[in-house]
Amino acid sequence: MKTPLAGPRKLPDPRLPLWTASLWEWAFPQGCALCGKILSPGAEALYGLCVPCGEFMEAAWSVPVRCSRCGRELVSERGMCLSCRNGPERAFDGIFPLFPYSGPYRKILTAYKFGGRLSLGNFFAVLLLRALKERFGPFLAVKGREERMPHAAAWTPVPPRPGKIKYTGWDQIEYLAGLLEKKHRRKSGDFFTLPVCRCLERLPSESQKELDREKRRLNLKGRIVLRGEKGAGPAVPRRAVLVDDVYTTGSTMDACAEALKRGGAEQVYGICLCYD
Repeated sequence: MKTPLAGPRKLPDPRLPLWTASLWEWAFPQGCALCGKILSPGAEALYGLCVPCGEFMEAAWSVPVRCSRCGRELVSERGMCLSCRNGPERAFDGIFPLFPYSGPYRKILTAYKFGGRLSLGNFFAVLLLRALKERFGPFLAVKGREERMPHAAAWTPVPPRPGKIKYTGWDQIEYLAGLLEKKHRRKSGDFFTLPVCRCLERLPSESQKELDREKRRLNLKGRIVLRGEKGAGPAVPRRAVLVDDVYTTGSTMDACAEALKRGGAEQVYGICLCYD
């Protein structure tokens, strides 16, 4: 029998003021999630990374040549990677993953998901907002009366598999959505912010991690639906930006995009922390 993972419930919520994160790091030092260096009060404590490691991560996601569909780095291909060129049509209009799921990037994501390093959520939220502005800003810009419409454009978190929260103790994507929601309310800095629309839910299905490419696609067929699809539910944004942690085969993003477009979305993009 599997033992539930230890969730990060005992750690402070980084959505609290910066001084709280600094005080917690002083009282219970965890160090930089990448190199282990002691973190100084302020931004280092808030983001869970020392300045050099934070700068390394920020610079690494700006890969100049990417696939126009899945966003993976292109080496010898042009325009679109071989997998997307030979693969099926997708319901989403474009995906942008930040990092490869390997080396230091995998270490950081693992520390966030399974190591209770919630402070890394603040760092990821900043990068998600920058990627949103730089990659999809022109596509999501709305003018005139559309600016006053509810959810003309919105973040849409990928829903967890039923039972996941009971097993892991939390939902790392919903946590990021909460951080993005807070930044939208504050409209802080120069970030291109959007509201969060939680309009998707996932019906019971097998874990995608246990399946091959073809079985992953079939496993989610019709299993991601609109909340309240048979009744009153949240309004579907006209332009949706899905947010997830790891992009592997694209089956999850595709199923989410299909449900959103069935509900009236005109454009669906996605930003993931890593690609595998």
